[in-house]
Amino acid sequence: MHLPRLLRYFGGTCLKQQDSYALYRFQGSHVVMIHTEEGYRYYEVQSPEKKLEAFDLVVSYMAKMETNPRIPIWDKVFEFYNNLSKDSDLVLIEKYEPAFKTVKKDFNHFHTYLSGSAAMEHPLYTSVAGDSVFEKRFGQGPDKRILFPLYNIQNEVCGYFEDDLEDIRPYGESAMEHGLWYSQIPEKIEALFVFSNPKEAMAFHQRFQLKNAVYPALGSINHTTTRILFQIHRLTKMKKIMLSFTGDSKIAGFVRDLHFISFMEEEFRLRVADGGIQIECKQKDPKAFARFYTHCRDYNEGLRKHFLKHRSILDQHLVNAYSLVLSQDGEQINLRVPLEINALQLMVWSYYKIFLHTTLDILKPKKVDWNLEWEEIPSLQNEGKEVQVEEYRIAQ
Repeated sequence: MHLPRLLRYFGGTCLKQQDSYALYRFQGSHVVMIHTEEGYRYYEVQSPEKKLEAFDLVVSYMAKMETNPRIPIWDKVFEFYNNLSKDSDLVLIEKYEPAFKTVKKDFNHFHTYLSGSAAMEHPLYTSVAGDSVFEKRFGQGPDKRILFPLYNIQNEVCGYFEDDLEDIRPYGESAMEHGLWYSQIPEKIEALFVFSNPKEAMAFHQRFQLKNAVYPALGSINHTTTRILFQIHRLTKMKKIMLSFTGDSKIAGFVRDLHFISFMEEEFRLRVADGGIQIECKQKDPKAFARFYTHCRDYNEGLRKHFLKHRSILDQHLVNAYSLVLSQDGEQINLRVPLEINALQLMVWSYYKIFLHTTLDILKPKKVDWNLEWEEIPSLQNEGKEVQVEEYRIAQ
């Protein structure tokens, strides 16, 4: 089958064509078309190592078609494929001129994006240039911006983070939800610190200059990326994961903590609704839950007292909107956490300190992010102060 024509026949849209590949939008995803010595092949951007053929494209197309549910999938696929084979426009002739130059079967177009040298306009990137911790972990992209490679579960590059001078975001067709970035892995590993993006990891490293540490960064927190992270964690044999998520606000960082915990804990589920976070989890230990309940009760009582400092009559509805609402049904615990910094911080601190203290540590910068924190290093050094990582743990 003539794979490029078949892809267009199925509604694929060509977004970009280069000498060695073409990028298509197909069924809501990005796929890359190449030509190898074995003929045309394509791959999904999240899995560049897995090269697919025309028959795979037909299977993918038919699997999403709403046809007669009584007909087995393979009956539909083979019948449809045989009909397509009768269309002369979709069948390759014996001798044809490829649309692109022939490449090796292990070709990955993402490898063509990153150059060896990076534009050092930002002082942070200048400071880490030449550091073996970040060797081959960032560089200059086609548009001269800084790119950081993302690695999938097979350790293949599946995209990039991009520093667009305002924020760190996914670059182009990158499969952010299928990969993570990580620093070089030293021979001896003593710590594993997890961040929201590579720039945060670099700033943290420059602030503390830790030896023998690994710095992964998760742009997206989901089943796939946490699976890769936990795989790295097992390889490092570290007892604890050191978590330090940040965002455009401190609230964003704590919300990311809770999302991460929901993948770390099998029976911890959350959803954002009605201006708050609804959490469902199982009671692990009655004594531990009693401590957690006491923290929530004391926090709510403090809210009530502070409100009465400013009003003579308590507005219970308003106070409840910003309180931690906790209930229990057998072993099931239900908790509503308002999207407010003090409530989020108390909830994350209490849950992690009581239930996760043996497997997790959470660190937060005093500023919104580690880049801003790092920028204060010169003044601290001039004052002769030595800053330790432990000072940034949210639970001592």
